[in-house]
Amino acid sequence: MPNLALAIPATGEIIDVRDGIKYKYLVIGKQTWMADNLKFKIGGSKCLIADENDCDKCGRYYNYEEAIKACPAGWHLPNDDEWIDLEIEVGMNESEASKEGWRGTKPGQAPELLRGGKTGLDLPMCGYLLHMSTDSLMLKEKHLDGYKVDGYYWTSTESGIFAYYRQFSSRFSINRGRAGKNRGFPIRCIKDE
Repeated sequence: MPNLALAIPATGEIIDVRDGIKYKYLVIGKQTWMADNLKFKIGGSKCLIADENDCDKCGRYYNYEEAIKACPAGWHLPNDDEWIDLEIEVGMNESEASKEGWRGTKPGQAPELLRGGKTGLDLPMCGYLLHMSTDSLMLKEKHLDGYKVDGYYWTSTESGIFAYYRQFSSRFSINRGRAGKNRGFPIRCIKDE
């Protein structure tokens, strides 16, 4: 049985010294997660709308190469095993967590991690950018898929020309899949141990 009460008292705030942006963080089990999507500008990362300074809702969208370099010192992009540990902490059984595709056990782990869930992680449904390019154009709606319907988050774990990600939707389950590294997903950072 997960111990979701651990997330509530162990919270705080950090400031990314690179750009002065503040992030909330919280402890879930033995892990410390940022409770906001990262907003640090690196490479061709993009905000949701054409205003370069408005990344409040979704943070920035990063391709895989940007994502693995984006977290501040003392933090990193969580690997696939760290996501699995989080999913187990909120009630997914270990055998289910190690599978690919949509997995989870009722009453569901996804609702605990999404906005309004008991953990406080508050993952928003920001969709993904179909492909990240190096041009200076900001994110345009026609390149965005799944906005307000799905949430996608990179892991640092590679699988050949792909990398693992997590997908959330209106389901109780969580998708563990692999995507091309040129996709643009938001990210969450996890504290180094």
